[in-house]
Amino acid sequence: MKLSKIFLVLFLTQVIHIGCVKKQVEPKTIARKKSDSIDFAFQTEIKFAKGFKVINHARHKEIIVFHPETRDTLSVYITALHDTSLPDNIKTKGIHISVPAQTIACLSTTHVGAVEILNLHEKLIGAGTPEYIWDKKIQNRIAQGKIKEIGRGMGFNLEKIVALEPDILMQNYMDKTDVDGNLTNLGIAVVYNNAWREETLLARAEWLKLMGLLFGKEQMADSIFNKVVCNYNEIKNTASKAERKPTVMYGHDFKGVWYLPQDKTYSVEAIRDANANLKTAGAGSKSLPKSFEEVFEMYHDAEYWLSTHSKIQDMDEFLSTNPRYGEFQATKNNKVYLNNKREKPDGGNDYWESGINRPDLLLKDIVKILHPELYPEYECIYWKHLE
Repeated sequence: MKLSKIFLVLFLTQVIHIGCVKKQVEPKTIARKKSDSIDFAFQTEIKFAKGFKVINHARHKEIIVFHPETRDTLSVYITALHDTSLPDNIKTKGIHISVPAQTIACLSTTHVGAVEILNLHEKLIGAGTPEYIWDKKIQNRIAQGKIKEIGRGMGFNLEKIVALEPDILMQNYMDKTDVDGNLTNLGIAVVYNNAWREETLLARAEWLKLMGLLFGKEQMADSIFNKVVCNYNEIKNTASKAERKPTVMYGHDFKGVWYLPQDKTYSVEAIRDANANLKTAGAGSKSLPKSFEEVFEMYHDAEYWLSTHSKIQDMDEFLSTNPRYGEFQATKNNKVYLNNKREKPDGGNDYWESGINRPDLLLKDIVKILHPELYPEYECIYWKHLE
């Protein structure tokens, strides 16, 4: 049930007064493991992402998340191992989180991918629209009642979140409300993950390290990410050896509007790293609305069409959404591809789940489409040819 902001504030105020705030007064006692101390000593560095940074100290770490629009500080988190006593001047710098955290609830399936790759399945206890999640282990835990629904679509159920009491509630800045601070007072740290606003695939994937910082998986996250970077660069280098550079069109019509990406967006960067030409909506890091006529002028003779259209199974269904799609050269030449190869019938697409953390595979898929001769034995994981 969606609640207005006013009702949410009143509700949380009542909860605090009737005693739920005791979670702050009586924090959980978690035994510290030697492995936790070893991992915490690891110096996490952020090399690609612009949306957050980490400052490593001897006994604590500062995680600073920036607002994607203004680059002002959106939130600060102070992490320290369980049973670590920090002076007030340190703790008051931001939201204090004892690590490793024990539980998490994610409002977006895009954040669940990090849970999967870091093998934190048992830590996830709440999710928004959980049936959209692709991962089989997590689906099994949902069926067993171990993961609860905390929201639908863009909305969330505050009462369920409070009752669930996760250590971490992960969401993006668009979900920020006036009650986030009250949740923190109840012992639920609201952590903002804005990976989707990064400008490159590698920068977006580096937010995996945020999950590592929260759950004592810093070294693991760093190792996985470094391998992905190495793979990505190798694939990019292979693509640069292609004999020709095809032209690509990207996106699709949505209710009469076509949102075209600007130059500094991860979709544009991936296509260019795959050694292809793509006309964009100009300088910037957003997607801008364009009319069909404007798009047709730009893309009518493009050789390939990469679309993120969901729930489309064949060309007939694709053309039924807009008959004018058939006017593009890419459609006439049967070179239309969709990123929904791993899409569930009831919604949810693994492209936006595991794919977030595997930019190397996302790039390899595009290279396979545009330069099939470079990877003759490879089969696309996330993209499919529309027939």
